[in-house]
Amino acid sequence: MEHLIFGNEQSRRAVQWRNVLGDASVQWVSYEEVAQGHFPVIKEPTTVRITSPGEDFDTYKLLLSLGGYPGAEQLVFERGRIYHHLYWYRGWCTVLDQIHAFLQEQPACLVMNHPKPIQLAFNKIKCQQLLANHGIPIPKIYSNQLTSFQQLLAIMEEKQVPRVFLKPAHGSSASGIMMFRKNGDRLLLETTIGVRQEKGELKLFNYKRLQKYHKRDIIAAIIEEMIPNKLHVEEWIIKKRFQAKSTDFRVVTINQQAVFIQPRHSTHPITNLRLGNEKGSLENLEAEWGRGIIDHVRVVAEDTARHLPRLFYAGLDIAVDRKGNPYVLEVNPFGDFLKEIFVGGKNTYELELSHWQRHLIQHQEKTKVKHDQLGI
Repeated sequence: MEHLIFGNEQSRRAVQWRNVLGDASVQWVSYEEVAQGHFPVIKEPTTVRITSPGEDFDTYKLLLSLGGYPGAEQLVFERGRIYHHLYWYRGWCTVLDQIHAFLQEQPACLVMNHPKPIQLAFNKIKCQQLLANHGIPIPKIYSNQLTSFQQLLAIMEEKQVPRVFLKPAHGSSASGIMMFRKNGDRLLLETTIGVRQEKGELKLFNYKRLQKYHKRDIIAAIIEEMIPNKLHVEEWIIKKRFQAKSTDFRVVTINQQAVFIQPRHSTHPITNLRLGNEKGSLENLEAEWGRGIIDHVRVVAEDTARHLPRLFYAGLDIAVDRKGNPYVLEVNPFGDFLKEIFVGGKNTYELELSHWQRHLIQHQEKTKVKHDQLGI
């Protein structure tokens, strides 16, 4: 079996996957080559892996340009700068569509995560709606697309809720996430967004440390600036606590099985590990919460994966409320990158490979049976 990898050879995820492949034959295709229509000739059975387009500013500019962002090619790197995600998503969809068209003509290719469900997962509101339609528990969606700060206040008044989450449709790694509270005239916005005013321009940046804003004018300005990113307004699930810390889970599913269930702890509601939050012990958590809650998280994760069957692996963020009820917060098609976390001595990529190899054997057996039935 040969391997074809789409993406940046230097990215952490691509390097990890290449390392577990060992001496296997590997072809690389960059997203720049995809955009130019340069694809390899595939003659032998080939495993295809599409990797994250992150960690490379040139690729980021390429996707913005393909998405129609004015002057994308002239952008200068500013660490953490938030540009309108919608342009990035349009460009990313263009690249994925080209990969999809290529794969349609390659019967020898066996794809781990297909382009179409990757597109879906990066459209959070559509992905959540799909899950809800199949009975998967998700937070309530109060608005699919916010249009103004004033509309947000009206929604909270109508729904009689004092706190909400605001999420951009196409963000990842907690980029652009906002938690908003209102108590009478007192307002609080907690977010990973930092603000800089330069030459009359309001610039937004991703910060690892949570930022807090109390003044109405700056809160309104940040939210209004983020509205082109297709913000949706979501129920704020009060997460169950462990040792006085908010706790949720990153669950990595492989071939529709919840293989990694990683607790995440934080002193605030956003628990993403990339923000420096704490990796928890499933054993310790189970001892305090009981096996029932963990089993329920596992069932919800695997049920979610079954409704996204063309994602061979995925990272699911699952919160548990104070009553022990799980909710799927997000599906990430590249959410399998867990540093220094192992199951049975193997990391996510090593287990993906072993599960994939078993999957290929089953595929070959099914193909042989089908051919036998047809007399081929």
